[in-house]
Amino acid sequence: MGVIPHLLTQGTEIDGKPPTLFAYLSVENAKVRHDQRKVQRRILKCNLTKSRLAARVVLAETQLPESITISSLGKFFGIPNKRKLHVWEVIAHDHEAAPIKRITLHHTKNLTVFAFHPTERIVAAGDVTGRILIWRSLGSRTFSLGGLTNGRAMNNEDERPRVRGDDDADSCATWHWHSAEVKVLSFSSDGAFLYSVIPFNNYFLGGGKEGVLVVWQLDTGKKKFLPRIGSPLLYFTTLLDPSLSSPVAVANFTEADVFKYLVQIIGFTC
Repeated sequence: MGVIPHLLTQGTEIDGKPPTLFAYLSVENAKVRHDQRKVQRRILKCNLTKSRLAARVVLAETQLPESITISSLGKFFGIPNKRKLHVWEVIAHDHEAAPIKRITLHHTKNLTVFAFHPTERIVAAGDVTGRILIWRSLGSRTFSLGGLTNGRAMNNEDERPRVRGDDDADSCATWHWHSAEVKVLSFSSDGAFLYSVIPFNNYFLGGGKEGVLVVWQLDTGKKKFLPRIGSPLLYFTTLLDPSLSSPVAVANFTEADVFKYLVQIIGFTC
């Protein structure tokens, strides 16, 4: 598993040469048996231009394999790690020895999935109990501006509702409707909505037993539903037109069916 942040950005040449291309990889520690309670995975940095790992750069160590999630503009990437969410900032002119800034957000339950907002410093994460957490103004004390807005930034730490300890965020909201662990989260392309899905019988089925895809309005937390999903969902695709965002099912359920329902429910009355 890995991400290549600069493929999502317009790389600028340095002294007439294209920038060095780096990837960030989640790799298995082959020296550790899977029945041992030791580090199983590491997040490493790889110099793709020179086909080598960046020496002595280990971003994180985890016991379980964790998928790396990257922001739509390639500015940030991160992983859930039990009750923590690690987020790194990608610097504009990367090199092997470049310091990589990281923040860690904390929760009381194990996190299962998360997603970056497309234009603001907002992350959404789902946990094993079905709750969804929304952190706003992510990394305002640690990261550079990077072209993203901070939203409602607050400097007084006493005014950071539900933010745990010294976590670098200005607020944290909790939404709860699902009855089991959240496995799929995706923002709409304009960032106005958040879509959430939970598993059922080892498949990604919308809303689990309820068979429901939940559409949350980010500003208000109001929600509407796409009910009676009859097939396991493989993944969620967001297109440039937010009204066309749709989950893709295995069988007996087409994107046209999803689009028909989403057109009906996408409008919220405030």
